[in-house]
Amino acid sequence: MDRDRTRVFALGVVTLGLLAASLVVLDWFVFSLTAVGGSQLAEVGIDLQSIHACVGDGCASVTSATTSGVFPILCQATFIASCALGLVVAYQTIMRVTGAASPRLVRVGYLVGTLVLVLTVATAYVFRPELSTATGAELHGLELSIGRTWAPALSCLAALAGMSTMFYSVPHAVPEHQPIIAFPDVRARMSDPVRSNASTRDLAPGIIADARQRAVANPVAPAVPEVRERLRTPSGPIAPIDAKCKPSIQVPKLHLGRISYAVVTAELTRAGIDARREDASSLLVLWRDVVGVVVRRLPEDYAASAFVDIVSSAGSTLRLMPWSRLSGDALDTAGDVDLDSDARPRALVARVLEFAPDAVVDPATRTFVDGTDHPAQLPDLATLAAHDARLA
Repeated sequence: MDRDRTRVFALGVVTLGLLAASLVVLDWFVFSLTAVGGSQLAEVGIDLQSIHACVGDGCASVTSATTSGVFPILCQATFIASCALGLVVAYQTIMRVTGAASPRLVRVGYLVGTLVLVLTVATAYVFRPELSTATGAELHGLELSIGRTWAPALSCLAALAGMSTMFYSVPHAVPEHQPIIAFPDVRARMSDPVRSNASTRDLAPGIIADARQRAVANPVAPAVPEVRERLRTPSGPIAPIDAKCKPSIQVPKLHLGRISYAVVTAELTRAGIDARREDASSLLVLWRDVVGVVVRRLPEDYAASAFVDIVSSAGSTLRLMPWSRLSGDALDTAGDVDLDSDARPRALVARVLEFAPDAVVDPATRTFVDGTDHPAQLPDLATLAAHDARLA
């Protein structure tokens, strides 16, 4: 298990342990009947379900519902709410450890945890059982004392631990996903005549006139023949082209124009991924906007190539293919491993999760990353289209 799953598992176990101690193991109140000399004659324990007393060698127990007043009603409500909190925490913990937890169930957990906290305070500290005689008063030579145990405090801690389990069971660092910034083509901005004319018009007319007068007053002398000859003669050999330069990206003909969201080049930085897709769009995906990572294999019609989907805002998914070029803070082995092997996508997912630890990973992808099996394969083109539609 990773760090997040271990934290949720530990909080879930602590919550269930505290609930078990407060509901089953400990009494909430203890009444002691002692003689004036100090010898204990009887002890009465009260928990959320029963009232039990021990006198000498014998003990008896009755349900707390037989009493009157608000206290028995609060006892039943606190017991039911605590059991509900235990079920919600146990289910959410199992779902988070084995896969992805339910975000909708988090609100239910918050509600039930708050209800347990309020009912515990009301039961133990507001409407606690009271007797007609004051605590410590002498009654026919006997002394009656009332004590509250640690069970209510443990119940409050269980409610807080349960709400913490709900909080950490789902990604919470990205409450609102900002749209991805799309950068227009640089060449379009450079060739915009309106922008060029506007920048010229912004210059003060006086500055333009002064520049023209200086050009007329100080004309540039024409180059003498020797200078013109030296200009035509190269000063040295032209440097050869570096043979180690990387060739341009060659998209396989089988995939060309057929794979949605396919990335040609991607630069991984500390802030995010600066990528250029096959459709000529440029996207900057910040790590805080990444909400999920999916690894699959294409259908057999596309040679069953493995791909990694980095999911963020709608329509801004980055699909890293085996032929996608990675740079920056990318994998150390991205350019050394076989492009068709599983080592590249497995290492890439691990690196993405380092930058975006709260990204959701589906069970199939988690099985691939943690094991040695191949990624799950999409059986046909219809399944691939449905997979792409969910990311649109």
